Amino acid sequence: MKKKLFTLPILLFTMWNLIAQDSYTQTADELFQRFEFNQAIKEYLKLVEKPKYKSSSYVFEKLATSYYNIFDVENASLWYSKLIKTNPLTDGEIHYRYAQILNALNKYEEANKQMDIFVKKSPSDYRAKAHKSKIEYLKNYTDKPTDFKVKPITALNTKFSDFGGFLTADNTFYFVSAEKMNADKKRKGWNNQPYLDIYKAKFDGENFNASEPVKELNSKWHDGPLSITADGNTIYFISESFNQNLYKKEKNNNLKLGQLGLFIATKSDDSWDIKPFPLNSNKYSISSPAISKDGKTLYFSSDMPGTYGNFDIWEIEVTKNGFGTPKNLGKEVNTKGYEDYSYISDDNILYFASNQREGFGGLDIYAIDRTIKNATAKNLGATINSKRDDFSFTYNTKSKIGFFTSNIKGNDDLYMALPICKKQIQIIYKDSKTKKSIQNVNAEVSNSSTNAFVENNTKNKYFYEFLCEENYTVASSKEGYMPQTTALEAIENRSSNILEIFLEPIEKAPVITETEVILQPVYFEFNESNITYQGALELDKLVTVMNSHPSMNIFVKSHTDSKGRKKYNMTLSDKRAQATVQYIISKGIDENRISGKGFGESDLKVPCKKCTEAEHSQNRRSEFIIIKK
Repeated sequence: MKKKLFTLPILLFTMWNLIAQDSYTQTADELFQRFEFNQAIKEYLKLVEKPKYKSSSYVFEKLATSYYNIFDVENASLWYSKLIKTNPLTDGEIHYRYAQILNALNKYEEANKQMDIFVKKSPSDYRAKAHKSKIEYLKNYTDKPTDFKVKPITALNTKFSDFGGFLTADNTFYFVSAEKMNADKKRKGWNNQPYLDIYKAKFDGENFNASEPVKELNSKWHDGPLSITADGNTIYFISESFNQNLYKKEKNNNLKLGQLGLFIATKSDDSWDIKPFPLNSNKYSISSPAISKDGKTLYFSSDMPGTYGNFDIWEIEVTKNGFGTPKNLGKEVNTKGYEDYSYISDDNILYFASNQREGFGGLDIYAIDRTIKNATAKNLGATINSKRDDFSFTYNTKSKIGFFTSNIKGNDDLYMALPICKKQIQIIYKDSKTKKSIQNVNAEVSNSSTNAFVENNTKNKYFYEFLCEENYTVASSKEGYMPQTTALEAIENRSSNILEIFLEPIEKAPVITETEVILQPVYFEFNESNITYQGALELDKLVTVMNSHPSMNIFVKSHTDSKGRKKYNMTLSDKRAQATVQYIISKGIDENRISGKGFGESDLKVPCKKCTEAEHSQNRRSEFIIIKK
């Protein structure tokens, strides 16, 4: 039985290979192998009309993969669904890709089902392990407040791919595009778009003027993205290795397979001297250059030997004589997946895209501070990242504007990321008469568009992140104090990050009944029996009552809540009762007129099995019983 179970998948795999050699699929297969997916799709669709291929797992898989590679998520979903129904014994990777497609279609429950199947088929895969913690991760990031307002750059976006934008010191915006102006270049068979060129446009802080190609850098192949040194005299840009006559020949399919390579353009008078990067090869690609502000460190992505996954981010020292030895940035940045589109800001924050860290789907953008040893890469959050590919984030520290690319609308488009001005302010509460700090104040912060709450904090540290452009009110309330509303305006112009709010205490006279003197709660520190300042204020009122009634004798009953052990609570309450008695005596009351005892949790005011904090509070009390009036 075991032998048959292992034989069946091998037999199916062999059958797929036999079909691949079929003369009917040869044309489609050759187009697929040349990455001309649009043309391959047309040929495979012709095949599924034939009876022989109407239920062909092989053709279904080729169609699903082709649509996946051009990110036609609707059709990819259709053919992955057909493939899995036709052949339940598909490889786990099929279910992983199908899950990615379903996520892009916002079909999250179905995507999770496919990921569950992937986990069963590939339990040791690092992506399977990450899947288990992803749901809580996404919730945490989605709930976090955003740092950016995002808007598309409509003046530059076209119906083709537009990406890789960044702004230089002289307000020139460079980007990569496959727009119609370069339609004379051979169209790319992969997705029917023209080859990529490098473009530039001027930016005045709000608007972009018409773009124009950077003719000095563009070739008949793919060109871009690029990075420019701070002085503007050196450009690092990507082009294809065909420019160096570097490629591999594949005789069976009559193919010349090139790689992406890095090229260096140095300004000489009014022209550019272009030379290839010495590490270019026909065995691996180099992409996404990013030069540091001082020009001494060059970052790039590559699948060169030493790479952890499909593509890693590397760094190399730029010297007077050339370059040092490339260094992989390690597991702080790279994973077993795909890391690309690096950018280093003037303050040494490295931005990059990854498809294998915990994220929202496809490529997500992350940031890591290169000035901090063992720093952790952080996801830029739900405003920037989506269920589709988000990448190529750059940030201009002078203008304080970010730029990135997303295909959330089905095509690679350029976006601006405008930082939202925020200021963190600490609220400190004080008694208006004693000027002492007050703890456990209920604080509600609201503005014109939303309500947000600051949680109670026993350490009296209330931190809230305010938007600079909004006006706020802080509504404060606490038992024993007058409710108060405080206006908080012009946050951006505040010189202090601390807001002191003084609450007015409510003076209440003791209530004298036939059996007891009723005071406001006498508070003790947690697990302590010493009299607090607030407790002393109330006990002073009892002293006044006893001085006004010279024959009055008082018995102090001290109670705890039902937390903790009964024996401990009894001991603690008795200590508090004796501390109360000693305080009254210290104020001149004869010791024969006052006595006390602790009752622990033996006489709960609110009997409850699972008490709320409010009920616990009622049970923690001191009673002042009149034994002689």
